[in-house]
Amino acid sequence: MASKQSYILDEEGEEMKRVVIGQAGGPTAVINNSLAGFLENIADAECYAIDCGFEGLVKNRIRFIDSRLNQHILQNRHTPGAILGSGRYHVSEEDFKKIITNLKDTGIDSVVMAGGNGTMWALSRLSEHARAAGYDLQVLGIPKTVDNDLGMTDHSPGFPSAAKYVGFSTRDMISDLESMRNFEKIRIVETMGRYGGWLAAAARLFHPITRKDSPLLVYIPEKHLTREMFLEDIDKTLKKHGVAFVVVSEGVKLGDQEVVKTSSNGRNILGGIATILAKEAENHFQVMARDECLGMNQRSFSLSVSSVDREESYQSGKEAAIRLLKDESDKMICIGREENNTYKARYLGVSLKEVAEAGERRMPEEFTRDPEAYIEWLKPLISY
Repeated sequence: MASKQSYILDEEGEEMKRVVIGQAGGPTAVINNSLAGFLENIADAECYAIDCGFEGLVKNRIRFIDSRLNQHILQNRHTPGAILGSGRYHVSEEDFKKIITNLKDTGIDSVVMAGGNGTMWALSRLSEHARAAGYDLQVLGIPKTVDNDLGMTDHSPGFPSAAKYVGFSTRDMISDLESMRNFEKIRIVETMGRYGGWLAAAARLFHPITRKDSPLLVYIPEKHLTREMFLEDIDKTLKKHGVAFVVVSEGVKLGDQEVVKTSSNGRNILGGIATILAKEAENHFQVMARDECLGMNQRSFSLSVSSVDREESYQSGKEAAIRLLKDESDKMICIGREENNTYKARYLGVSLKEVAEAGERRMPEEFTRDPEAYIEWLKPLISY
């Protein structure tokens, strides 16, 4: 726990900012690059680290980033997972009051957090609570999510690498299935994606390049699916190809039924749609059907990291540092695309409140209607 200290003065005798930074929600394969980008560009500031995101803020688990910890972070910038500790934690209204008290006691005047939708909502509420308490607190968010369901940004750091993993896995597993056609006829793979099909739709990333005629079926939350529709698709694919390979997002409903694996702190943990569909197919067609979940590899497989994703994660952290030093607040760094034929990212600041109000970002109709348009949008982010 960090104790309250006198402010350190810079060379000109001005008080230095006292900044605390953390990582929240599910980690990604590149999230530590954002942390490195921030720390390498936050000159003239006293920096602290939060242990396990908002839980650490509530429980005052804050530590000074000394030269040893700073070096450790920078040396492990390419390591998957959140080096400061992440995890999920529901912040109650009472918790926000505890956080303000802890920040006051430690003398913190700036909070920076890398995270997704829940994180940006919590940062927005934290800023509101600080104002209500008369506490001058600077708040900034760094985007992060493999689901790509964060609003107000073209895409989120972490997503391109996860999409690349899904694309490669699908391509290679289809080849594997086709070689086992005399034993296994149907394989159903489940991806992450609660409300958006961004990851599942990335299954087409590499396969269409060499095989336009494909046994691949993709189901995303943005499109309605019934048992009858699914069995009809499988029947047609088996008759044409002899095998069927299905990629389905965890958020796909069968009819109107959401498939919930469990719940934690009031949050439904989705999962199991692939198992349900595999049983349906096996019972109906009386053939071998296997279900698999790509699991945590989607967000942690270092060999599939996109160099574009790694760089954009770093630049997002750097941009947060620059804006913090300019005294900007209540913003999330977002990634935009330059309007030209060659992909180039630009970094902007958008209102945390707007991000929170936007909710989970789904795939636009232009991509659900035209999967190839989505793949063309995605390709510049993959760097293969």
